[in-house]
Amino acid sequence: MIFTDDFFSTGSTLPNDDLVQLVDSNTFENVNYQKVNNLNWYHDAGDIYVDGIIIRERGSDHYALTSFLAGKPINIELFGAIGDSITDDKAAFLKAAEFVNNQPDHISLNPSDPNENVIFEIPAVTITGNSPVGYKIMDTISFEKPVNFLVDKIFYRGEKDRPALIFKNSYKNTITTNVSAYQSSDFSSDDFVGILIQYAQHSKMYLGASFFTKGIVCEADGSKAFSGFAWNEIQLKSLQSNLDSFVIRNINNGWANMNRLVGGEFGAFSGTVNPITQHRMRTFVKFEKDNLSKGCNSWLFLNQAFEWNAEIDPWETLCFDFSAEPCFGISILEPRIESKPGIKRIEKVKFLEIPEDTYPTIDDISGSNLTGFNFNTGEKFYNFNTYKTSVVKEPGVGSTLSGYTVDAVSGSRKIKVKTGAIDNLSIGTPFYINSTTSQITFKITEKHGDIITTNIPSDVTMTDIDIIFPVCTYDTY
Repeated sequence: MIFTDDFFSTGSTLPNDDLVQLVDSNTFENVNYQKVNNLNWYHDAGDIYVDGIIIRERGSDHYALTSFLAGKPINIELFGAIGDSITDDKAAFLKAAEFVNNQPDHISLNPSDPNENVIFEIPAVTITGNSPVGYKIMDTISFEKPVNFLVDKIFYRGEKDRPALIFKNSYKNTITTNVSAYQSSDFSSDDFVGILIQYAQHSKMYLGASFFTKGIVCEADGSKAFSGFAWNEIQLKSLQSNLDSFVIRNINNGWANMNRLVGGEFGAFSGTVNPITQHRMRTFVKFEKDNLSKGCNSWLFLNQAFEWNAEIDPWETLCFDFSAEPCFGISILEPRIESKPGIKRIEKVKFLEIPEDTYPTIDDISGSNLTGFNFNTGEKFYNFNTYKTSVVKEPGVGSTLSGYTVDAVSGSRKIKVKTGAIDNLSIGTPFYINSTTSQITFKITEKHGDIITTNIPSDVTMTDIDIIFPVCTYDTY
């Protein structure tokens, strides 16, 4: 039995074979190393990055872990992680990130051919973890190059003004992880992020993050060479008690398009998040865009589940912030909400910016604050209290107006309102005469005191005639 530390120690006299079978000094698992003075995808022995764990030196020779050469996963324990959820494993994760970040930029099919010497694929290392209880880290772990990261149950206990995990330039990668901060975390910093994913394409992600200001942030940055966030499959795990749970961030004219978001359990434990004292509005899904960024287009949100306790007002919302630039092609399918005592389809979809063609209100169309208002087909009204938009289908008043009688004299289109609240009538309000067999709708064209002028096409005489104001119909979203 030969341990890795013994075989690779300075002055070791053990046989210098091309292939050696060893026992890892950290994990005590069997590992094989192969002598390599050149690796095919490095193209030059001088480019080999010697990390002392996966690729090691022995005199003038280089040895590489055979599982790495075969493209198999590398256990985080090989970098020295303990995985008992108590010991700080940041050093092991930093070593793993350093190894990933020193991998070559790309693979060429034929480096000597200038037509082939372009980015064909970006190599990626696969990091796994086998701990049944999880890993504690006290510092930010940043992967600057593509990585397949399959390490679950990470407990972040570092500073509360920075992300726990950062993944950059993901391309056809798989990221599966779940990270948690303190259950009574300090939510004062917008940089307190569980998982920050910057510039990812064609990747698959299975993510969860709890007790951060922002649980998961997917960022597109137009100032980077790999600037987009697009064509990703994202499946969410549990996201508990984050002030902003899932955030799509576009900066510097970045673009985040064509992503599919499935599942996710969004909620808050009672007493862990207080938006009143924190002066923060909690949101489940949020877009953040500067005024330079391109649209967040063609996002699909499928089957998200939302829950809150009975004592908490539903300020926890599926939230879209279009305040800087518009977003298009956003689909929300089968969201579920559990609000004690029953389960129903989600009602809280909040749009933080009112479109130009929409009127902001503090009430529904049929509410008392809009009594007597006239609504025309196609008009849109946004209710700040319910976060919903109503679109008028058929014109009319918002709620029933009754008790109106009028007199009219032949030869004049002016009508005197004898009974009924004249203040609830306005120019454009439609009505029809109750005494006629047909319900032809007319409109008020002028109003002076209790005298209204209408667009009745022929002069009529009326005495104590009832007039009816039709109630509009509308859809609410």
